[in-house]
Amino acid sequence: MKEESNILTFLISDPKDGSFTEDIYTFRNFIGEMKPIVLHEFNNFYTIYNVAGNDFVFRVLIHAGLMDSGGLATGEAIISEFESKEEFKSLELHILTRNVDLFAAGQFVVKKEGRSYYNCKYLNRDDSLESLSNSLPVYRKGNLTITDESSGQEAEVVQKNEPVATEPEVTNVEHNNFAIITALYDDESTAFIQNSKKDRAFTSPMSNVMQLSFKDHDSEGLTTDYLQPYLLNHAQKMGMVDTTFNSVMMLEKYNPKYLIMAGVCGGKQGKVDESGKPIGLKYRDVIIANNIMDIQMGKLEKGVFKPYLFNESMNDQLLSFLEQERLNIKRRMYLLADQNDEEFLKHVQNVEIRIGDYGCGSQVINTDDYFKDEISTRNNKAIAVEMESYGIYRSCRLHNNFSKKGQTLPIVVKGVMDYTDATKDDNYKKDAAKMSYLCVRAMMPLLLDFYDKNIPI
Repeated sequence: MKEESNILTFLISDPKDGSFTEDIYTFRNFIGEMKPIVLHEFNNFYTIYNVAGNDFVFRVLIHAGLMDSGGLATGEAIISEFESKEEFKSLELHILTRNVDLFAAGQFVVKKEGRSYYNCKYLNRDDSLESLSNSLPVYRKGNLTITDESSGQEAEVVQKNEPVATEPEVTNVEHNNFAIITALYDDESTAFIQNSKKDRAFTSPMSNVMQLSFKDHDSEGLTTDYLQPYLLNHAQKMGMVDTTFNSVMMLEKYNPKYLIMAGVCGGKQGKVDESGKPIGLKYRDVIIANNIMDIQMGKLEKGVFKPYLFNESMNDQLLSFLEQERLNIKRRMYLLADQNDEEFLKHVQNVEIRIGDYGCGSQVINTDDYFKDEISTRNNKAIAVEMESYGIYRSCRLHNNFSKKGQTLPIVVKGVMDYTDATKDDNYKKDAAKMSYLCVRAMMPLLLDFYDKNIPI
């Protein structure tokens, strides 16, 4: 039978599970290929069905969803609503789920108790989408009739192929785990290089990319370390332009699960005690970027600069995960530090890992009150300023919108080297860069585990 060109795909979910709807719209290939109509109530679909003509052609997916207080999954409740209508008695209803425990490694679809369950983790993969498209039965309203048990009359399926039981292994999707970018070579990249082994057989069309793996670090209490290869790249020049170019090249060439920017930043000086000791943000503290604000883009109108305040933010699930893991990351940083460097170990003990907002611009700042007057007035939650981070987050967002290779999560992890005031110098730059390196290394096994459990490939 010739495939219908006007098939409408309805995806029915629970209105209480808003995070699922947000996730669906990040599955760019799924949205592009299936063009689903996402509805939050069965009655929404039933209303559309009743007003449609007999040439109405459709297929239905149910989101398995949350569990209610009685232990009933949303998907089961929606299926019950379909089954309560005589005209839908013969429909096969297929289920989307984020519950990866139902599937073996690399598996996209399984049959359980006569129903097909599809793994949301792989909704951006072409092979998985082809399987989904071929598996879903397609119905025409004019051919749906109330089943007459005495005659055995059933709804006519316009189009249906048998579902594929399993999908190719995840290894068919080529991912590098981590690509790290720094703005500068000295201190920022060298903090990684000094603690890593270089793969001298590795070649790249980008002259400043190298493949490294961390040197073994034998420390009691350190149960996991990231010992697989990772990519390191430093921009040709500091600033957003070179960093954005390098980001795009790394994304397209190496398709990493994470694109991480490490290095140093200026921090917002907080309160001090009577002796002048900082009570708030300190030199060497590490700031992981949540929301990043472009402070340089705007309009000059009659001599007055009016910023546009473009923003990019961290993945919400990743943000929650890192907030929960901060103490663990700090513990791991201490175990990964050089245990013979007693002075630096004291700094690691005192370091704070903060998750906060960044301002990103095109200037090195050493002017009193600049942070208060130019950044805090635009975002009073901002605690860091530097010149590259917005390009990292923006590049990944655009890449993820159009890529068929899976998502890349961006993270900016920088150590505080100064307070951007007139006393600015490089006295703390090396230590701040080392703190950034330690934090990134401490995070990497945790990040990889998070990605594999939560992010669709």
